[in-house]
Amino acid sequence: MNIESLESAEEQTRMDTREREFETLQALERTLNLYLTGFGEFSSFIPAEDNRLQQIWFLLTIRSFKSLRTAHYLLETGYYSQALMLIRSAAEDWLYCEDSKEHEETVRFLLDRKGGPPTFRTMSDRLEPHLKQGWQGDDGKSGSYALLSRFTHPNYAGIATLFATQDSGIASVGFDEGLFLVTSNYLLLRLIRTVEFLARLVNPQSEWLRECQETINTVDELRFRNAARAEILLNEDR
Repeated sequence: MNIESLESAEEQTRMDTREREFETLQALERTLNLYLTGFGEFSSFIPAEDNRLQQIWFLLTIRSFKSLRTAHYLLETGYYSQALMLIRSAAEDWLYCEDSKEHEETVRFLLDRKGGPPTFRTMSDRLEPHLKQGWQGDDGKSGSYALLSRFTHPNYAGIATLFATQDSGIASVGFDEGLFLVTSNYLLLRLIRTVEFLARLVNPQSEWLRECQETINTVDELRFRNAARAEILLNEDR
C-alpha cells in the first residue's frame, strides 16, 4: 500500500458511505450549512468589554464548526476514531461555552489568560440538571462525554475500531455501518448543541432562527431513528 492506493480506498469508502447513508449525510450537510448561513448574519463582530461572553460563544462556535466539518469529512472516508476525537474536542468547547455563562473566572481564563483552567469535572458538575445528566449519565460515567472518551483514548474501544474495517487492510479504510451510526449520531448531537450558542448571537428577528429550529427538529428525529438502528446492530453482535 502507498498513499495513492490509500487515497483510492478513501474515495471508495466515501462513495460507499454516500450510497448507503445518503439521508444521514444530507442531514449533516444541512446542519453544517446552517452554521455558514448563521455566520453570514454577522457583517462584523467587534470585541468590546460589554460583549466578552459573546466573544467566547462566537469564537468557540467557529472553532467547533471547523472541528466538526473536519469530522464530517473523516466520517465519510471511514476514519471513525479520528472523527470521534474531533467531536470530543467540540464537546469540550461546548462545555466551556456553557460554563462561561455563569462563571466569570472561566471568561477571564479564556480571554485574559488569568487563573488556571477549570477542570472538566468541575464544569460538568456545574451544568444545569438536564444537561448534566446527558453529559455524565446516571452514574457519572455513562454520559455522552464518557462514551466519546472511550473511543478516543488508547484502550479497547479506541483500538477496536481498527478491526472493524480490517478486510480493507489494517492501515486502510472502509465503511462500517455500526461505527458510522455511532459517529454520525455524536456528530449530529454536537452540531445541534453548539449551534444554540450561535443562535444566541443572531438578531432575534432573523429568519435564520426559524430555519435553525426546523433543522434541529428534523435532525433530532433522524438521530433517534439511527440510534434504534445502532441498538439492533449491537444486539445482533452479542
